[in-house]
Amino acid sequence: MAAHHLLLDFAVSNSPAVFFLADLRGDRTVRFISANVEAVTGHKPAAFLEDPGFGRRHVHPDDVTIWERAIAELETQGRSAREYRFRSASGEWMWFREELKLVPGGESHSQFVGCMLDVTEQKRVEAQLHEAQSLNAAIIDTVQNAIVASDDAGCIIEFNPAAERIFGYRREHAIGQPLAELIVPERHRQAHLSGMRRFQETGETRMIDRRVEIEAMRVDGTTFPVELSITRTFLRGRTVFVAEITDISRRLAAEVERKRLHRLMQDAVESLPSGFAVSDAWEKVILCNSAFAEPYGQDAASMIGTGRADNIRRFVPHLRRFDGSVVTGSDEDVERIVRRMAQTERGPIELELKDGRWMLITHSPTTDGGHVTVRTDITRQKQAEMALRESEEHFRRIVENHPLPVFLFDVETGSVLYESPSVMTLLRREGSPGEPYSAVDYFPDESARRDFVRRLREAGEVHDFEVRTRRHDGSLTWVSATARIIPYKGREVVIASLVDLTERKEAEEALRASERRYRTLVENAPICIHEIDRGGCIRSMNPRGLQMTGAPKVSPVGRPYLEFVHENDRERVAARIRAAMGGERVEFEFTGFNGRRYFYSTKIPVRNDNGDVEKLMGIAVDITERKNQEAELTRARETLEDAIESLSQGFALWDAQDRLITCNSRFREYNRMSADVLVPGVTWHEFMRVGAERGQYPEAREPIEEWLSDLRRELDEHGTTREFRHADGRWFQATARRTRQGGLVGLRVDITARKQMEEAVRDNEALVRQVLEACPLPIRMTHAGDSTVLYESPACERLFGGPTDKAVENFADPADRLPYIARLREHGMVDEYEARLKRTDGSAFPGAISARLIRFKGEEVIVSTTHDMTERRTVEAQMARQREALYQSEKLSALGQLLASVSHELNNPLSVVVGQALLLQETNTDPRIVERATKIGNAADRCARIVRTFLAMARQQPVEMCSVSLRDIVETTLEVTGYALRSHDIDAQLELAQDLPPVWGDADQLNQVLTNLIVNAQHVLEEQHGSKRIKIATGYDPKTKKVYLKVRDNGPGIPADIRSRIFEPFFTTKDAGSGTGIGLAVSHRIVESHGGSIRVESVPGQRTVFTVELPASEVPGEGEAVPAGEAEGATPGLSVLVVDDEPDVAQVIADILESDGHRVTLAPSGRVALEQVGKGVFDLILSDLRMPEMDGPSFYRIVQQRHPELCAKIAFVTGDTLSTKARQFLESAGCPHLEKPVRPTELRDLVQALSAR
Repeated sequence: MAAHHLLLDFAVSNSPAVFFLADLRGDRTVRFISANVEAVTGHKPAAFLEDPGFGRRHVHPDDVTIWERAIAELETQGRSAREYRFRSASGEWMWFREELKLVPGGESHSQFVGCMLDVTEQKRVEAQLHEAQSLNAAIIDTVQNAIVASDDAGCIIEFNPAAERIFGYRREHAIGQPLAELIVPERHRQAHLSGMRRFQETGETRMIDRRVEIEAMRVDGTTFPVELSITRTFLRGRTVFVAEITDISRRLAAEVERKRLHRLMQDAVESLPSGFAVSDAWEKVILCNSAFAEPYGQDAASMIGTGRADNIRRFVPHLRRFDGSVVTGSDEDVERIVRRMAQTERGPIELELKDGRWMLITHSPTTDGGHVTVRTDITRQKQAEMALRESEEHFRRIVENHPLPVFLFDVETGSVLYESPSVMTLLRREGSPGEPYSAVDYFPDESARRDFVRRLREAGEVHDFEVRTRRHDGSLTWVSATARIIPYKGREVVIASLVDLTERKEAEEALRASERRYRTLVENAPICIHEIDRGGCIRSMNPRGLQMTGAPKVSPVGRPYLEFVHENDRERVAARIRAAMGGERVEFEFTGFNGRRYFYSTKIPVRNDNGDVEKLMGIAVDITERKNQEAELTRARETLEDAIESLSQGFALWDAQDRLITCNSRFREYNRMSADVLVPGVTWHEFMRVGAERGQYPEAREPIEEWLSDLRRELDEHGTTREFRHADGRWFQATARRTRQGGLVGLRVDITARKQMEEAVRDNEALVRQVLEACPLPIRMTHAGDSTVLYESPACERLFGGPTDKAVENFADPADRLPYIARLREHGMVDEYEARLKRTDGSAFPGAISARLIRFKGEEVIVSTTHDMTERRTVEAQMARQREALYQSEKLSALGQLLASVSHELNNPLSVVVGQALLLQETNTDPRIVERATKIGNAADRCARIVRTFLAMARQQPVEMCSVSLRDIVETTLEVTGYALRSHDIDAQLELAQDLPPVWGDADQLNQVLTNLIVNAQHVLEEQHGSKRIKIATGYDPKTKKVYLKVRDNGPGIPADIRSRIFEPFFTTKDAGSGTGIGLAVSHRIVESHGGSIRVESVPGQRTVFTVELPASEVPGEGEAVPAGEAEGATPGLSVLVVDDEPDVAQVIADILESDGHRVTLAPSGRVALEQVGKGVFDLILSDLRMPEMDGPSFYRIVQQRHPELCAKIAFVTGDTLSTKARQFLESAGCPHLEKPVRPTELRDLVQALSAR
């Protein structure tokens, strides 16, 4: 009980909640407000108490109406609640929630109590939640598929913008409409309604979590095919169906087109002049044309299903030669041919029929294990071979000295007719030039070869065709092929040149590898998501957006959005953004800043709480592929026209006298500064001199003639391949070689892109490392299997105290990693996985891991971040203690109200007991009766003191400083705590100094400090075995002029590691529910506010001593009090009106007064007392405060109006001084009062003082 009363005062003045009492009407004067209002708002309590309008002036202007409406609701319903913003002393706006309740009793419920709780943080969290919900809604609104939600009755409750676009209905029209009537075609409507009834009756849902293709209906009644996916969820206790609907009209149309193309392909195969067949993985014919079936004496349909071996046996009798060998028709020949036909990697097969025809058979594997066979009649080609060989020598002289690898091959067979030495070098082919081989052998990718041949046949020539080729030693390399079909002795051959792309491809691969590492470590979204602020600058952009837009590798945050838009589109895009800032949702297409990518973007305004647009949420989708498809025919046509007359490289041919014979336009473009002199006949020296003089070659030095001589000498002696830069910044690789005739062949290749890629690789790798090194989050990349650390950021090393080889070493229990890995492999991701982690020094700490499982170089790799949870756990524990303290505060507040009523009820019968006992002592002459009456009086007086002590501890009143005796404080406290100590066998010893000076302080607060110390000592000793002692000692130190109070126990002591924290608020070592950790903190505050100090000394296992030091009072002592009973008596024969609703109490007062010769009239209520005042004249009026019908304050106010001369003769006798209302009335009226229980001596003193007024 003592601990509860101790907490009562703290709950009111130190809890997070602010309590107050105010008048309901008039200016709503605040009668009381708890002292912690200053800690919460910064305003002093006096500001609220002295200025009735102070609180209302600090309410936010927008919330005043809410504030007033809560008061009106309070008058009608007895309680209300309100939330409003209140300006603190620092000028900041804080959010408060108030619970208001009328005070029971009183005149017309004229007062109300309130509890203010600071909900600023809650409001901030709600605002963040609102912003997150707005973001989610914005993203849903930008989804390209229709989202339609309906309830279990089939009515639409959500209809997103994509649904509006697809179906043609406005959202406001669709909401609330039956889904079946709005978008379900009539022929499917009955089935839909039947399904809804089946769900309502049985709960069966056949369509849930499935994807089906079905028809839907637009607003104009037309139907179209859609793909439908339905999920079920629950909202406010009801079932909600969410449908995702995709318009598949275009997809189905594409399928029809695919079938048409398939039929077209079948027709095209049949029309081929060559034999064409497709076999499956089991070597059975599944498709062929009539030309293929003709040698077998069958039609195409009869060939379907026949096997390769059977067909070969039927074909062998017609053969004379197969793949260079004579065919005799034996079984060995058949087996050899079967084996050779299966070796598709060996290339085409030539065969000669007995009728003189020649055939070429080619095999190409298919992806499903089958193969494609093409049999071509090459009789004419064979006949032309001799003529072709006759022209080879002439052809070789033309191109043999070409610096580029050049070769000729048969367009039909692929047989190489000629190759320059450069080809042999490039392909690393050994042997003598002219050895027969097929160009097909150097195509490792058959599909690429077919694509190359197809382009050649379609356009007659191909430029810059990049393809991977196989060298003679089996290694692969990339080349760029430029080729042209030319007629040669009656047949078509291909002349082709190759450029080695090895270095460029290596640079490209290095760049791609760098980008893969970057994508591995940085999470990518599939679309570009970004925010734009009011100033048009990017507030945020995800890495995927940075990649899509091709922006420079720097952070876009804070940069203008228009920087990422091509200059030709900036004005139009700026106008759309301004419209979005005005509140419109806008959609538009634009070109990226570098002109190479195209985007479709949606901008959605995001509004703040005031409804103003504060930023834009944007989503951009790369539509480059679509744009490229639209422009494919145009680009292809333009490319073909540009490529007809030029090679991809700059080419020039000079004669033996160094005069220009010819050059292509690419060569002219590469030499634009001197292009005007590139006319046939100009000398190489003149051409180079003009370029040097015009600044085309930064490397040229003065004198120019000397530089040209050195360059020419190097060319004549060795030929040259060199890289150089033009003045316009472009890089070129130039190759020059002498021909056999003494001329000069020059080739220039633009290698600017390769140079830029090499630079980009270096920049990109530096950027990735810089980003990771600067990132404040601990990032780690580890093998999922053995936990090997592949990378960890500096922040990660700081978290764990240094680098780690194995991530499992950072788990306090390695077994905790197993469920973590299992969850990662099941879901691919883990968020906030909590585990006990360990630093390199062995110290453990609670951590939370968020990770993603990815594949890197074919292995499972984990990319994770780790957070130290130590601080969060500490905050959570602190919040739990504060919630417990608030609960105790609310409970004690209720106990305080109950104590006010109980004290009043106890004081009334105690008044009777005390008064009658003292009357018996004064009026009876029997010693035994007097002795018994004395014992009764002493016991009742002790009860009265205990009740008064309780009331003093629980009383809600301002601090009252006066001269206080520590001896009285100790004795009063022990009257309350003595029983609890005795009931636990605790011996309380006193060592109180005599003639101890008083101290200047508040008796109730000092009583609270001592009670805290005694109760704490009691709790420590309760569980102790053996002797239990508490010693209370007082003393005075004349040197320091301080009075001290010591409370010592023989308990287990306080550990040294927590001794310095025991005065901290909410620090406790007790179990939850057993203590709040505020008692010693309150005591420390009280003692310091009195100018004193409190300290603790403890010896573990032996004792603990709390010492309180207070300055001795310097206020002059009061005069000697007149001993009870010795004061001069009041004039006898006074007429006294006693007003009390307790008849026994009223009668005791009457007996005491009548024994002194006064005339007493009794009134059971204020209403009856008014009637008595109206009938007679009274010298004095003694009234109770709390009475039914009309209480004491109401009685006083009416007397004040009707008989103001009697106000000075009115005093109050009451047992209710706990309530704030009672104290405020007594202070404002200025009437003397006497607390129950009534003692005759105190009553006589009151009558004497009142009669003298």
